[in-house]
Amino acid sequence: VPSWLTEMTEHMNWRQMIYKLAEAYPHCLMLNFTIKLLVDSGHEHEITSVPVAAQQVEVFTKVLMTTIQRTIDSEADEWKRNIQELVQLACHSEQTYLYAQSVLSSLANDAKSMIIRRISEEIELHAKAKDHNVTEITLTLDGTTAYHKVYQPLCAMLSKKALNPADVTTLYKIYQSTDPPPVDLIRKPAFIELLITQLFDPESTLNPEHRPKYIGLLAYACSVAETNKKSSRKSAVNSKEELSQTTIALEKALEICISSKSTVDLISDLNELYKCLRFPIVAACVLRWIEFRIFDPSYFKLDQGTTPVHLIIIDE
Repeated sequence: VPSWLTEMTEHMNWRQMIYKLAEAYPHCLMLNFTIKLLVDSGHEHEITSVPVAAQQVEVFTKVLMTTIQRTIDSEADEWKRNIQELVQLACHSEQTYLYAQSVLSSLANDAKSMIIRRISEEIELHAKAKDHNVTEITLTLDGTTAYHKVYQPLCAMLSKKALNPADVTTLYKIYQSTDPPPVDLIRKPAFIELLITQLFDPESTLNPEHRPKYIGLLAYACSVAETNKKSSRKSAVNSKEELSQTTIALEKALEICISSKSTVDLISDLNELYKCLRFPIVAACVLRWIEFRIFDPSYFKLDQGTTPVHLIIIDE
C-alpha cells in the first residue's frame, strides 16, 4: 500500500471524500481497494452508503455485522433508526437480501435468537412491502423445506397472502398426527395474521364448517411448546391441557364476536369474553376484531352516547 494512501486514510476529511467518490464511481478499482483498506482498518462504521458497502462481499460482511450488533445493542429510542439502516442495507438487492438473511439464520441459534428473529422479520416485512415475494427464501432458511408436506401448502398460502380451506385442512391433519413436525414451521407472523384475519374479520366468508380447523391450527401454533437443544428438535413438551384451553377460549371468543349484532348483545357477554382474554392469542384476535369494527365508517353512527363497548374491552 502506498504510504501516501495510508496517510490519507488516517484523516476523517480524506475518508469522507473517498466514501463519496466510491459512491459516484462504483467500478473504480483503486477506490474499491481503498474502501477495503478502510474496512480492514476498522472504519466500517463510517460507511453509510449502501451501494458502497454492497460492492465487495468482504466490505458488506463487516458493515452488515457491525450494523446487526449496533441494532442488537441499541436502546429503545435508537432501535427504529438502527433497524431502518439495517433494513436498507439488507434489501439493497436480491443478493444482499439472501446473504443478510442467511447470516441472521446462522446467528439465530445464539443466545439472543429472539432478537435476531425479530430483525429478520423486519427485513422480510420491508421486502414484502416493496412487493417482493421472499417466501421461498424464508421457508428455505428456516428449514421448512425439509418437511415437504408442510412446505407445499404453507408456501402456496404465504405467497398468495391468502388462506384456502384445502391447504389449512392439510396442515391441520399433519399437526394432529402422532408425530407432528416442529411447531415453529407454522409460527410465522404472516401465517398467524392470515389465520386471525380469516377468523375474526366481520366480512370473512369462511364456511363455518372449516372454522374448527382454522381455530385448531391457530391454537396449536400459539400454545404448544417444544424443547430444543443445539438446534436439534427434541420431544414436544406436554401441552395438551394448554392447547385444549386455548382452543376453547378461541371458540368462545369467536362465537361472542360474530354473534354480537348489537352493543347490548356484546355487553351481556363481556364477563365471558374477559375470561378468554387471559390467553394472549385470544386478546390479539379480539383486538383485531375491534380494529375491523371501529374502522367501519358506520361504527360511530351506530354506537353513540356512552363510551363504545369496544373501547372498554381495549381498556380491559
